[in-house]
Amino acid sequence: MKSEIKTVNRQLIWLSALSVASVAIGFKALEPAYAKNSAGTTLIDAEWENCLRTHFEKRLFNYIDASDEQEKKLDALFKERQEETRPTREKLREGAVELAKMFAGEDASDNQIEARVKELRAMREKLADERLETALKVRHILNPDQRDLIAKRIINRLSGNERHRFLKDL
Repeated sequence: MKSEIKTVNRQLIWLSALSVASVAIGFKALEPAYAKNSAGTTLIDAEWENCLRTHFEKRLFNYIDASDEQEKKLDALFKERQEETRPTREKLREGAVELAKMFAGEDASDNQIEARVKELRAMREKLADERLETALKVRHILNPDQRDLIAKRIINRLSGNERHRFLKDL
C-alpha cells in the first residue's frame, strides 16, 4: 500500500513539474508573439491573411465543384481584392484601437469620439460597397447551379438550419 502511494506521489510530482515547465516554456515561446503587435506595427499579418484566403477558396471551390478556369478567375479576383483593401482594413483596425483608447482616456471629448466613429463607419461602408462589387463579379463567373448552391448555403446559415444539415450528415 505504501509503495503504491509513493508511486502515485512520484507521478504527481513529475506531472506537476512537467506542467509548470510547460507553462513556463509556453509563456517564453509566446512572448515574441505579444511583442509583435505592439504599438506602431501592422495589425494585419499578410501571411496569415493569405492562408485564410486559400483555405476559404479551397472550401468554396470544392463546395461548388469549380472548373479550373473558374478557380483561376476567382483566385485572381480574391487576391486582387485582398491587396486593394489591405490599407483600408489596416486603417480601420488602427482607428478602432485609437477609438478604444479614446473611450478609456480622459483627453477625448464626446464630439471627438463621435467624429472618429463616423470616420470608421465611412471606412466600413466603403469596404461593404467594394464587397458588393466583388460579389457581383463572382456572380458573373459562376453558373446558375453554383449560384443556387451558394444561395441555399447562405439561407441555411441565416435561418439557423446549417447546424441541422451538419447533424444529418453524421
